[in-house]
Amino acid sequence: MPEAFNASNAVQPSNRTCARQAGGEAYTLSRNPLLSEQEPFTNSVESTRPATDTQLERIREATRHDAQLQKVTDVTLKGWPAGVEDVAYQIREFFDSREHMSISDALLTYDDCIVIPASMREEILEGIHRGHQGITKCRERTNLSVWWPGISKEIKSKVRLCHFCQENKSSQREEPLRFV
Repeated sequence: MPEAFNASNAVQPSNRTCARQAGGEAYTLSRNPLLSEQEPFTNSVESTRPATDTQLERIREATRHDAQLQKVTDVTLKGWPAGVEDVAYQIREFFDSREHMSISDALLTYDDCIVIPASMREEILEGIHRGHQGITKCRERTNLSVWWPGISKEIKSKVRLCHFCQENKSSQREEPLRFV
C-alpha cells in the first residue's frame, strides 16, 4: 500500500524571509479613493413612474371619484380584516391581493404598479394593446406599470377579439402530443 502523500516532502527547501517595512497606516477607504462625489441612487427612484405627471394626476382624480377604490384605500390604510367574509362585498375581489396593496404618493398601488380606477381601464387597455403585439407582450407591459383585478383576463380577451391581432399572429403551432 502506498504511503500517504506528505506535502512537506513536496515543497523544496528554501531560505525565504519576510520583513515588514514601516509606512503609513493602511485602512480600507484609503486604498481606493473616490475621484469625485457621486449623487445617491435614491434621488432617481422617484422618476421611475410609467406615466407623466398629467396622467398621474388624472389617475389620482379618478381614484378619488371611484367608490370601490376609495373603500380599498381606506381598508389598506386601516388594515384588512382577517377573513374575506368580513370584507365589504364591493371590494372582495381585492382581498387576495391585500398583501401587495399600499398607498404611494396618493395613489393606490399593487407592488410597484398603479391600481387603475374602473373609469380609466378601457382607455389604459387600449393603450397597452395599441401595438398589437399579442397577449404575452401586453401582459409584460402591464407587469411593470398598471394593475387591476382581472387585468390578465381582459388583455387575453382584448387580443383574441382583435381582428388585426388574429390575422397577424404567429402561425407556428404547437406540436401535438404523441404517445410513445
